[in-house]
Amino acid sequence: MADDQDDRNDGGGLRKQLEDAIAENRRLKAEFEQMRTETTRTEAFAKAGIPDSPAGKLFRKAYDGEPTLEAVRAAALEYGVIEPPAPTTPPAEREQLISLQHDQPFQQTQPKGRLDDLAKQIEGMEGTTEVNEQIMELLRSNGMTA
Repeated sequence: MADDQDDRNDGGGLRKQLEDAIAENRRLKAEFEQMRTETTRTEAFAKAGIPDSPAGKLFRKAYDGEPTLEAVRAAALEYGVIEPPAPTTPPAEREQLISLQHDQPFQQTQPKGRLDDLAKQIEGMEGTTEVNEQIMELLRSNGMTA
């Protein structure tokens, strides 16, 4: 008879079932949020280029900042886990540099006076293959290559 009284007071066990369902719902929500945060962190580390090296693994374990790409990249750069990106040259400027390189057969590394002296030495030579080889050797010996 006491059991009948308890069942009527708590709605036939429905109250207990409802409380259990609410607790399970809260547990699942917390688990979902933890998985979502971990997935976001993993994606941010991958996109930031964090390596699988020992330093990268240590960084992954120790990092407790925002799980955004920008924040992860900034911290990784600060701690030297990744290298800063190489500066990029805009396509138009890159094309201009390439054309300039093609226009200049070798890079001038000698002072102008030294180049004038070399030019005077070359002026008196004939245009034979042997002379051309001598010119090339002269240029190489002075740190210049064609």
